[in-house]
Amino acid sequence: MTDQLLSEYITLPDEAQRSGFVISLTESITKAQQTLDNYVVTPDLQAAFREALALVTTAVSSKASRGTYIQSSFGGGKSHFMSVLTLTLEGEPATRAKEGLAEVIAEYEAKLAGRKFLVVPMNMIDGKSVEAKVFGGYVKTVQAKHPDPPLPAVYLADGLIDNARSLRATMGDEAFFSMLGTGGADAEWGAFAAGWDVVRFNAAAMGAPGSIEREELVSALRARK
Repeated sequence: MTDQLLSEYITLPDEAQRSGFVISLTESITKAQQTLDNYVVTPDLQAAFREALALVTTAVSSKASRGTYIQSSFGGGKSHFMSVLTLTLEGEPATRAKEGLAEVIAEYEAKLAGRKFLVVPMNMIDGKSVEAKVFGGYVKTVQAKHPDPPLPAVYLADGLIDNARSLRATMGDEAFFSMLGTGGADAEWGAFAAGWDVVRFNAAAMGAPGSIEREELVSALRARK
């Protein structure tokens, strides 16, 4: 029996917040080895991974969309599970050597082999709209993984802005910006109608998807439809 304290063997923080026990899905994917090293695949998780891989491979083989969701309490491991599933689908070699997970993957390896999956992690908390977050998350993921190809044309707003450019060319700048709103927010159209001119229109039209100026332009155009 020694007089040593438990604190001499482990380091305990002075305080802890609930958020400290939750991982970032995006961050955990980029730190693949660390995520897998700290992950324990229990029998229940084996069943969950088996169900998830069955869903994915069935969707691929049937060429049909499939959807599902994960439900658990705060800190229940949803992000951890999705991180490891993402690494599995992306072919991370360490997942094939992970105890408890390797045998599950082996059951579906033949259906996964040769497949490339684009997994789009996103957080909807700060989203202004579902469209902006889903399409924005997709575009950011594609740009990060494939920076050279042109921006994917996934936004409905793209067509609206193209039509606005054509309408501007037909009407002329004076008539077009008079219609769109060239100064002073009014009661009917609100702030989106204010201050549109050539410089602001061009900057907004060329803005990145999800940018404030671009969203304001789209809102103004929709109001004029």
